[in-house]
Amino acid sequence: MVSNNSTGNTSTAKVSAGRAPTGKRSAVADSLPYGFDRLEAAVTALAERCEGLQQECADLRGQLSDRNARLNAREAELIDANQLRQEVGKRIDELIAQIDLLDGQLEDDES
Repeated sequence: MVSNNSTGNTSTAKVSAGRAPTGKRSAVADSLPYGFDRLEAAVTALAERCEGLQQECADLRGQLSDRNARLNAREAELIDANQLRQEVGKRIDELIAQIDLLDGQLEDDES
């Protein structure tokens, strides 16, 4: 017996062991409230929606991959720019130190 709902109502269903479906529907299947055609249409619609969502997911994963690649490239550029900034700052400090040294030597020469 198979339980059909939460109230515990049961019904028996005959299952043909070892027989493949013949493609013919019984009158019982067609007379069900939702009918085989509605069920088949719903399953087909769900399968199509699933395929569409799988494609959308693949597209979004591709976009995410592209975005991550661009982000990684920008991060590498930022690291290079920061390193260059530090090198330029160090070189400027060296030049200022040389100017101060030359100013000191010039003052000593003038005195």
